[in-house]
Amino acid sequence: MILLVSLLQLLMMFTITSSNVKDIFPQIEGYQEMGELEIYNPDNLYDCIDGAADSYLKYDFEELQLMRYKGNKEQFLKIEVYKHADKDNAFGIYSNERPLEGNWVDVGAQGYYESKVLNFYKGKYYVKLMGFKIDNIEEFLLNIAREVADNLEGDNKLPKLLTLFPAEGKIENSGRFINKNFLGYESLTKVFTTEYNADSKSFKIFITQKNDVKSCRKMLEDYFVSIKNDTKNIKEGFIYVKDPYQGEYDILWQGNIVAGVIDSPDAELNKKYLEKISKNLK
Repeated sequence: MILLVSLLQLLMMFTITSSNVKDIFPQIEGYQEMGELEIYNPDNLYDCIDGAADSYLKYDFEELQLMRYKGNKEQFLKIEVYKHADKDNAFGIYSNERPLEGNWVDVGAQGYYESKVLNFYKGKYYVKLMGFKIDNIEEFLLNIAREVADNLEGDNKLPKLLTLFPAEGKIENSGRFINKNFLGYESLTKVFTTEYNADSKSFKIFITQKNDVKSCRKMLEDYFVSIKNDTKNIKEGFIYVKDPYQGEYDILWQGNIVAGVIDSPDAELNKKYLEKISKNLK
């Protein structure tokens, strides 16, 4: 009896999951689904995208749902919906693959079209559409992408932490999210970065947000130990850092936020931008 109840519960869970999965993919006039819906998890993602799987797994990948469609003659459409643990990680893989300059399209939080491919990001999802031998393909893919986006949970906004980066000198669409091992250090995780060009100098700003002040201190202490800096110098405000690989630079620690300017030898410029971030936090 217990076994029968367990089997029924499992069947109900499968039915609900299948229904929800199916709702993501639209019915497309003139097209038929090719075969069954394909679902991949972290254990078998390599079977689908062998060469790229590692990149997705670094961003807390949870599930890939893939559907293929066939139209008249040789028309073909493929939709891939990647689900990640949270919106920051979904943005991370999306931003890792998007170009600096692209043909941006209005779908989800942000999307772009290039050469028969349309990719976009929304909430926990990174979605990729690819078409073949389709008339007016950009418009077609955009319309389908918007239908898919409407079926996905989450808002159409980029991560909030990106708003803390100063506008002056910022290179548009250079924002990235590094989930693990920023600068090669295990202690530096969940970091947003943006490229800058100001005063004829190129540099990068990073910002990370932790749950609380205690977590920030722990992260900085671990980082200081790994670069052999004195942890006694860690206090809220501006902190001098001497990194064997990044050189000398200042870090701003304010509340549960830590920010820094790297790849710039100009100490005054670095301080100026950290002060801008500090003001953005108030």
